[in-house]
Amino acid sequence: MKKLFRTGLMTALAVTLATGWCYAATIMFPYINSNPGNLSTIVNVINTATLANLGCNATETLQLHYRYMTKLVTAEPVDACDEKDFYRPSTTNDLVTFDVAGQIVSPNGGEAMFGDATDYNDGAGAPAFDLPNMGYTNARRGYLLVNHRCSVTGEVPAAGTGLLDGEVMLLDLVNGAAWGYEAAEGNQTAIGNYAFAGIAGPNPVTGATTELLGENGATAAPVTLYPRDKFQTRFFVTPLIISTDVTSTNDMSLTPVTQQKRTRIQLLDANGNVGVTDRDENPASGGGPIHVRCVAGIDLDDLTGGFGTWFNAQGGWAYVDLLDPIALTGSPENETSVATADDHCAVVFKLQFGSPDFAAGSMINSISVVRTDRIED
Repeated sequence: MKKLFRTGLMTALAVTLATGWCYAATIMFPYINSNPGNLSTIVNVINTATLANLGCNATETLQLHYRYMTKLVTAEPVDACDEKDFYRPSTTNDLVTFDVAGQIVSPNGGEAMFGDATDYNDGAGAPAFDLPNMGYTNARRGYLLVNHRCSVTGEVPAAGTGLLDGEVMLLDLVNGAAWGYEAAEGNQTAIGNYAFAGIAGPNPVTGATTELLGENGATAAPVTLYPRDKFQTRFFVTPLIISTDVTSTNDMSLTPVTQQKRTRIQLLDANGNVGVTDRDENPASGGGPIHVRCVAGIDLDDLTGGFGTWFNAQGGWAYVDLLDPIALTGSPENETSVATADDHCAVVFKLQFGSPDFAAGSMINSISVVRTDRIED
């Protein structure tokens, strides 16, 4: 089956976005982190589009539109994200690399790195690309979307695919560890005029990738859980609701706040009950679903409630499962129910990190994508 998203060192991921501000040749970085002095994200964006490719006038300037969707690292999983966006000039076959946390001197933190000679001095906060330059100097997590823009006519309507690509490296600057992945790349023609297209679960769309985690039991994915005495385990979750009726609620824009995507995540044992399975095939019940909006970083103990010294020494395995979100009855949502027919899928990373004794004190980061289907190239 031809896939709409490429796989690489890390699996490319899928999301459906409705018409609106987000258009063709859009890429998504599902998880970024900015914690100046501690953690950072190095973003790389490759632009191969021309003005003619995008239908811009020959006298216009080619631009890229950057949208950060983030919230405090200390925020609750169900808390909403804030949005910051800006544009920067770009050129055909350009590569731009920047530090989301603005702390790697290049020579100025947050500006284009590695001696980039392109003039990015246009747009709000130019020429920097970092979150502190946008007013966020505190520790934050979120996701980043990038799409093409014409300097006069504005956001680009439907255009060919493969005109933007990218990858990120997330850095633990204190401990000297890192992990990374390729950006998700949208196919404009997959479903109407949607910048990204993909579906998982019981209602697949022909030709759409299923390289993401779908919702409800049958699409749960098994994962190993290393001993807590050796490694900490954390799940990064970015909800990507795919609506069966494909309404405007699929727009990944964060205005209004009621449009922010939601899901719930839980762990199941081998018998399908909430909990985990140990290394001797014994189920252990504990924990419960956690409601996620926009993005979340969830520690294993928060999902299980913790099992004590025996599990910390051995670890085990579990199914990662997504559920329908619950209605938010307070303002501004004032929901009485959620659309249970929708597939509340998500991008889910599992990070295992630590300094085990067998590594002589060195920090190790191991990342994997938790997904419903594994489709070969």
